[in-house]
Amino acid sequence: VKVGLDCANGSSWNIAKSVFDALGADTYVINNKPNGTNINNNAGSTHIEGLQKFVVEKGLDVGFAFDGDADRCLCVDEKGNVITGDHILYIYGCYMKERGKLLTNTVVTTVMSNFGLYKAFDEQGIGYAKTAVGDKYVYEYMAKNGCRIGGEQSGHIIFSKYASTGDGILTSLKMMEVMLAKKKPMSELAAPLKIYPQVLENVRVTDKKAAQNDPVVQEAVSKVAEALGDTGRILVHESGTEPVVRVMMEAPDHDTCQKYVDEVVNVICEKGYKVILSTFSYKKALPANWQGRDPVNYWLKYTRPGMALKCYPYWPDFKRHYVLKASTSSYFLCFQPSFLFPRIPADLPKSKTSNDPSCSYSIAL
Repeated sequence: VKVGLDCANGSSWNIAKSVFDALGADTYVINNKPNGTNINNNAGSTHIEGLQKFVVEKGLDVGFAFDGDADRCLCVDEKGNVITGDHILYIYGCYMKERGKLLTNTVVTTVMSNFGLYKAFDEQGIGYAKTAVGDKYVYEYMAKNGCRIGGEQSGHIIFSKYASTGDGILTSLKMMEVMLAKKKPMSELAAPLKIYPQVLENVRVTDKKAAQNDPVVQEAVSKVAEALGDTGRILVHESGTEPVVRVMMEAPDHDTCQKYVDEVVNVICEKGYKVILSTFSYKKALPANWQGRDPVNYWLKYTRPGMALKCYPYWPDFKRHYVLKASTSSYFLCFQPSFLFPRIPADLPKSKTSNDPSCSYSIAL
């Protein structure tokens, strides 16, 4: 078996290859030369595109990417597709159930696991639990309820028979176990799990608890959940480390996700919770039928021509370019090269005016 390893120039740089070599694998390794400063630098599970390319170019059977401290593991199948923590939970959860090893018939996940995972578990007759985000919450539930497997989408996978924390090398060995036992490639093992499109907006707010618990915001979330039924889900939760409310949506298609996320974020902003750190002066209206592309987390609230456009939550990297997306009541700030600021310099001064032929804005920072 030809196995690719991405050690993220971290703690697995030596031991991972030694383990796979000892087990008889034909091992190929990248990012295994740590120098004290290059850990996770365009490498490992947080930059898995390098391993995807490596697996395809070398014609490998599977690839495993660890993070710097090797408590996480993501996989790459033989076609170069990413196998996330949700895939790992599904593949090994099904394998345990087939052998009668899935105690309590439950796989422990966090609220950020993909909606498609739960649909797939339902089809297999596997129960699941949802905890707060964080592997410590996953393990607390596992220890309290006697569960054997749990983890996060990011690749923190806990096998409680062997450890109380994630172990990337153990996770990679467990995935190899399933491949060899079932004599199937990783792509075939993962195929039954259909990952739903996901849109996540991080909204920087003045008071995250007040924003999340506001009756009007909750009503907007309830309306979205009702409209979705069993075809998707919406999740609004506060960050544990930042003054941020996260609005996450999963549905059968990306447009539906974006539509409902925009609706909820709009309500949060209209209620005045969103932080305002910079403003724009609106000089000329865009055509009413103009539409931009791919709205992102930063958006502009449009009032009426001649009034200020407020940027939420903060003015991003000046090296990017931006456009506006028209909607019924708002203009959204979007990434789009060479439209709004086709000649914007990287060292943008304190005041700058665009002379784009279709619109003109002065930026006040």
